[in-house]
Amino acid sequence: MKEGTALHFTASFVAGLAATTLAAPADLVKSRVMADRKGGKGGLYSGPIDCLVKTVRHEGALALFRGWTASYVRLG
Repeated sequence: MKEGTALHFTASFVAGLAATTLAAPADLVKSRVMADRKGGKGGLYSGPIDCLVKTVRHEGALALFRGWTASYVRLG
């Protein structure tokens, strides 16, 4: 593509796509651990790794990308 507005828009959409896709699992795990009211001992998750494993085991790997569309709309 030639240098110009179209190139910059395309590059920003692709960068937003990559950033959203790579960050989505970590963002979901972070949100779930932070929302775990009891936290640590006695809570639903004992930590981020436990949250990741339980999410994939009970909801499947695609569950790690919940909220992806909203994140992409914000970054794209």
